[in-house]
Amino acid sequence: VFMRHVSVAPGEQPRGSGLAEMRQQLGRIGGTISVTNLPGAGAVFTLTLPQSVAMQDMLLVRSVRGLSAIPERHVAEALKVPAVSIQYLQDQPALSYQHAVIPVVSIDALLSGRPVPLQANAEGFLEVAVIGTGQNRLAVAVRQIEGIRRVFVPEPHPAMASIGHVGGATLLGDGSLVYILNIDYLTENLYNGIHALYQSQAGSQP
Repeated sequence: VFMRHVSVAPGEQPRGSGLAEMRQQLGRIGGTISVTNLPGAGAVFTLTLPQSVAMQDMLLVRSVRGLSAIPERHVAEALKVPAVSIQYLQDQPALSYQHAVIPVVSIDALLSGRPVPLQANAEGFLEVAVIGTGQNRLAVAVRQIEGIRRVFVPEPHPAMASIGHVGGATLLGDGSLVYILNIDYLTENLYNGIHALYQSQAGSQP
């Protein structure tokens, strides 16, 4: 069952790859997966994870590239806002939130490194995750908010150190690889540049 393109469903073309991908990804972090067959009662899958792996609650959000994860401890609130409520300061989208104005950034722009316009859903709403605390808050506009899920998070690979907005990766139960956003980087670096724009805009007003 851990081989690719294996299916146990009768009459179907072999196309399975989820367990094979899971075993491969677990092996990369020093973990294992095994299965024990219990005749008449099903099967038991056992996952063994290294002690360096931590369990964390993540807010899963969808971008044009797929799923990304935001550590729940960094999420102030996940909400839907009318697209018409978005303000613009020198082409920078902003949102009124708890008696303050906070920048709005598309998750697609964060992942691609290029400007991407905000995209409302069919009902005219934007789904956003407000991240950060106090003055350093951002609203990350996403294609869809999938909800909170507890996942295991291995220590980030050294190669990820060069990708500022990515703080690590996790593997979901279906074998999907999900990148974890580096919230410290976003709030400390991205916000500072946008905040300077806001200050400039405010200073130019009579």
